[in-house]
Amino acid sequence: MKLVTYQPISVWKILLKRGEFFCNPTNDRLFISDGCRSCTEAYYWLAEKMETRFGRPKGVCLPIWAWYADTIRNEEKWGYENWSHEGIWARIELEVPDEEVLLTDFEEWNNILNGSPVIMDWETSEEYCEMAEAIEAQGKEAIRQSWEGVIIDDCSKRKDCDIQATFWSLKHKYIRAVRIFACCSEI
Repeated sequence: MKLVTYQPISVWKILLKRGEFFCNPTNDRLFISDGCRSCTEAYYWLAEKMETRFGRPKGVCLPIWAWYADTIRNEEKWGYENWSHEGIWARIELEVPDEEVLLTDFEEWNNILNGSPVIMDWETSEEYCEMAEAIEAQGKEAIRQSWEGVIIDDCSKRKDCDIQATFWSLKHKYIRAVRIFACCSEI
């Protein structure tokens, strides 16, 4: 599966040195992407889903984030030209085995980050609010159950959304291309 990830230059250096990088906040003081910095319930929920589907390597805490490359509009919308994080970054194009990747709907993922229910089939905002209220009234477990809706098993059915990918380990053998770039905030 073709993926694109954006990582701090420090991750790139570790990858070159070790041949592999994975996120373990306990052992590495380096946290990749906003997800590892937050370490919220949402990220651990996703890690549990990944572990259920294809296990978890020893010593790995949280997954690596990337964009599903076939969702080409990501590059325009989220590409390095529009990057707002300061520092030196690596844009890494990857080819990761399909069986190691979990795909999720990026926009709906924000509901999970906010602890809200995920509702995929709604017509009007009123209908959405009614469905959300009904799920919330059932409690936290019902909300967590609704989160399953972000998982994408068939990309052909989700062509209209930005698709993010997660996998356990960034391995040198997966790399197809790298572009190093610098970002700084405007003065």
